[in-house]
Amino acid sequence: MTAKWRKLRQLTRGERRQLARAWWRLPLLAVAVKLCGFRRCQKWLAARAKPVARPTGDPLSYARQTARLVRLAGRYSPVPARCLPQSLLLWHWLQRAGLDSVICLGARQEAGRLYAHAWVEYAGEPLAEAAAVRRSSVPFTAAGVKPAERPR
Repeated sequence: MTAKWRKLRQLTRGERRQLARAWWRLPLLAVAVKLCGFRRCQKWLAARAKPVARPTGDPLSYARQTARLVRLAGRYSPVPARCLPQSLLLWHWLQRAGLDSVICLGARQEAGRLYAHAWVEYAGEPLAEAAAVRRSSVPFTAAGVKPAERPR
């Protein structure tokens, strides 16, 4: 049995269900972002982000676990689901869980090339992101997206 399958089997039934939902929703979101744009997709998701149930236990742990599952689904998605669709899905799910999160958009320059990046923060913590990526990306705002407070 490969290490990937072992890790999958270690997930709880609920986590596997959430991973499966992310796996088929990410390609749809990736296509929607390409066809409709970020703002329209976020607006559409926001209209459907009525809180369902607040997670039990530590909200930050729940947010990190959800981010981990979304990122894992994005890695194995049949359609490339980069950071923007992953961030939209994670943000939407956290909003539905009653956790006020923020989508952050930023850019960085490396070797003369400009790279854009999207990530989600909850309680000032970047989820599923290396701290170096967050520090190296200069955040900018898009309509409806609050800039994250960044410590210097």
